[in-house]
Amino acid sequence: TAGNQPLQFIPWLAQFGAVPTPVGEDSVQGRPVMRYNLQYIVANLAEAAGRSDADSAPRLSGALWVDAETGALLKADILLAGGASAEQTQEFQLEVSQVGAIAPIEPPAPVIDPALTVAATATAQAWVALNVEFEYQGQPLKLEMVPVRVRQTGPNRAELQILLRNLPPNLRSALDQDSLLTALLPRLTLSIPQQNLTVQSDQFEIAGAQPDDDTVDARYFFGVNLADFEHVELIFSGSANPVFAPVPVEK
Repeated sequence: TAGNQPLQFIPWLAQFGAVPTPVGEDSVQGRPVMRYNLQYIVANLAEAAGRSDADSAPRLSGALWVDAETGALLKADILLAGGASAEQTQEFQLEVSQVGAIAPIEPPAPVIDPALTVAATATAQAWVALNVEFEYQGQPLKLEMVPVRVRQTGPNRAELQILLRNLPPNLRSALDQDSLLTALLPRLTLSIPQQNLTVQSDQFEIAGAQPDDDTVDARYFFGVNLADFEHVELIFSGSANPVFAPVPVEK
C-alpha cells in the first residue's frame, strides 16, 4: 500500500526509528500525492524518560510526498539535527521533475549493418593460426598453419587454401616445399559436422611462394561436395593430439 512506500525508498529512516505518519492528501506538480510526516521516536522517548542525554541525541523531522497512483516517492524534505551544534545539522531534499513528461527515446539507426558485422566476425574467428608440430624427415618440425577458405571447384571437388608460415630456411626452396606439402598430405582432413563426415586430402599444389620467403600459399584438394554448408573444420594430425580449426566455405 501507499502507506508502506516511504520505507522502501529511504531504508535508513527505519534505522533511525523514524515512522512515516500519513497526514493527508496533497499535490506535487499536479499529481495527487499522500503526504507523510516523519517523527524520530527514539529522541521522543529519551526526552519523555527525562534522560540527561536527550538534548544531545540526534533528532529527525521532515515529510515525504508519495505518488497516489504509482507509490513512487516524488518529494522529500528531511532534517537531521545532531544535537545542540548547528554544524551537525544535515538537510536532505528531493523532488522529481517532469513527472510523466519525458519523451520516449528512439534507438539510433545502426551505422553498420548488423548482418555484415556478424559475417565479418565469423570470418575473423575462422582465420585461426594453428601452431603445429610433427616429425619431418626424422626431425621435429614446428610451423604455423592458417586455413583461409575452402571452395567448391567441381561437382565433387573442393579446394582448401592454407598458408604455411614461419618455415625454416632449409624448407624455402621449391623442391623442399614440394616435399613438405607431400608429407602434410595424409595429415589433413576436412570434417563436416552437420553430416558427421570426414574426408582426407588426396592432392595439393603450390599457389605462391618466394625463395626467400618463410610463407607458402598452398591448395589441398578433397573429394567432397560442400555446396550446402557455411563452414567446415580442418583437422591436422601432428605429433600430439589432433588440432581443429573452422574454415568458411566460399559461395
